[in-house]
Amino acid sequence: MFKKSIAALLTFATFQIPAQAINGMPNACHVDQVQKAAWGLSQTGRERFLSDATLPGNLSVSDNEIYERLYSDIKKTYGGEKGNFGDADSIARKIKWAAECTGNDFTMLAAIIKGESMYCHLLHNKSGGDSGCGQFTSASINFFKNQLRLPGKIENGHPRMKRTIEDIMNRCAPGSSYVNEDSLANLFAKSKDQIRQELRTGKNLSLDILATAVYLKFYYSISGFYYNANSSKPGALSRYNGGGVANYGSMAYNKAIKISHDICMKDESYLESMQETACSLGEEASACSMNIATIEI
Repeated sequence: MFKKSIAALLTFATFQIPAQAINGMPNACHVDQVQKAAWGLSQTGRERFLSDATLPGNLSVSDNEIYERLYSDIKKTYGGEKGNFGDADSIARKIKWAAECTGNDFTMLAAIIKGESMYCHLLHNKSGGDSGCGQFTSASINFFKNQLRLPGKIENGHPRMKRTIEDIMNRCAPGSSYVNEDSLANLFAKSKDQIRQELRTGKNLSLDILATAVYLKFYYSISGFYYNANSSKPGALSRYNGGGVANYGSMAYNKAIKISHDICMKDESYLESMQETACSLGEEASACSMNIATIEI
């Protein structure tokens, strides 16, 4: 239902493949590869970037329930309250805040962070060199350097993209004590080695999670949807990985659905709503015909 032509959205430049996963979404490559990717942003793309992309089945979920679902899944992932760089409570609150202020569906953002770093538990993929909660590579870092038109990296940047990211930062900054309007630009103005060091040591997890949310929303602005198994075009979840891992989008989407179901397995009306959402987004036919009581978590 989110399908729209993206031909008018893009101008193209060459960049390297973005983050590869380290937990459940294996790394496809350990060396930089080259592909075509969108750098420009049309007015339609800007509107998508700034929109609320919450899935229909999650629109009525209360703030407290969003927190509880995230907290529960993070705690299960950690095997307790504490991870290597944070605790379940603080990471849940940071993901909730970042999803809300960037207009991402909270389950989609959580699924990316869970798949990439086990909810900021593993911040350095030593086999691939990826860094942070969202496992940023050189390509991801270059994206921000270009689009924020930072010194030495303005050749592929687009003024509309810069303005859009700044608008997002202005929206998000009031909700965090650890982020201000200039935090993203200040981070990515540093050298790549400095950026990687900060991401790998968990210096500012709020900013790390927010950068991941912005990067995911950029891909949503191109695709207009997160995941659709029946579409010939990749959604935001697949684009986040750069197409390097087969079925990355479906694996991330399944993680998101499990987060949605986690607290609500006894809520039949909620499960019916999520089942309808899955079917409308192109889930397998079996998911559209199964009895909701058989859904596995």
